[in-house]
Amino acid sequence: MAEINLLEKYPRTKRNLDERVAQKTEEDVRIAKKFCKEYFDGTRNQGYGGYSFYERVWGGGV
Repeated sequence: MAEINLLEKYPRTKRNLDERVAQKTEEDVRIAKKFCKEYFDGTRNQGYGGYSFYERVWGGGV
């Protein structure tokens, strides 16, 4: 049976992902892994960047 690539026609991103990964510091990665206020309200390198963090919903982080 032949393998079918279901993602073959799926659109690909135009941004350089390797460049974006290289811009992240260890501190950015540490903050992103906590999934707390800085993840949502911090810079884009740390997570969503500018999204609204709701303490009641997400808690105080891990």
